[in-house]
Amino acid sequence: MKTEVRGLRFACGREVRDVPALRESFFELAREVFSLGFAPWHRGGYWGEEYRPYVLCSGERVVSCVAVNDIRTRLNGAEKRFVQLGTVMTHPEWRGRGLSRFLMERALADAADADGVYLFANDSVLDFYPRFGFRTEGEFQCRTAVPPRPGRVRKLCMDIPADREALLSRYRSCNNPYSSFPLLENQGLLMFYCGNFWKDGVYLLEDTGLAAITFPGEAGQFLCCELFGEGKAPLSEALGVLAAHFSAGEAVLGFPPADPRLPRFPYREEDTTLFVLEGRESPCPEKGMLPLVSYA
Repeated sequence: MKTEVRGLRFACGREVRDVPALRESFFELAREVFSLGFAPWHRGGYWGEEYRPYVLCSGERVVSCVAVNDIRTRLNGAEKRFVQLGTVMTHPEWRGRGLSRFLMERALADAADADGVYLFANDSVLDFYPRFGFRTEGEFQCRTAVPPRPGRVRKLCMDIPADREALLSRYRSCNNPYSSFPLLENQGLLMFYCGNFWKDGVYLLEDTGLAAITFPGEAGQFLCCELFGEGKAPLSEALGVLAAHFSAGEAVLGFPPADPRLPRFPYREEDTTLFVLEGRESPCPEKGMLPLVSYA
């Protein structure tokens, strides 16, 4: 579809994934602006319908983008659909011409039926999103002492199909039984992380059957981003096995625990602020946080 923005003519659309020239241009822009590599994710077959970039193109060149991410979850026992806006980027040669504003308005119009809309912004653009009705929202992260306990832990290799399936089968069948905000039906976003930045942090807790995405942290800590599986064992048992594996005594959770008794502390990632759309449901009620695996 052809459109005009401040007197300039562009092609505007969402069909990026399946148009090779536009897809490669989108990949190039993401590398230039954010140093993100989308190509391996696409080749792996993980780019699904949940991730939809809205783009403006000059010829076959993507010059601006705002992406819509469908985030489905169970919040307080109810099925919810949130829209997360991300990959907001404009080529340096085309900035200051209202392209991001045009795409934001288009994406928000198409998200009218979502329960809530949110995004994460870096510090350089904090004054941009309130113009569209967004406000900042605080997050709270769980940190808790964990006594180490014995257990068998095996690292999974994301380059081995059987190991990938060990992770994905647990995600698809049970998701995270310990989370108050499980990321549902979005293995594409899961594998964007586990096929790239987190591929060296995937483990199988063989005694409980849980798959864990976890990393050593600061002295005496470890970060548990997600746990997938049936959840027959208490959360303290799974975390205790990981504590022994990392020789740590404190767990930092990358998801909001379903157990309200666990301690939570104000959390803000460096150069990252959560914005939620006014008048819609917040994805972070009652001192919650968005799972790290849901960031897009």
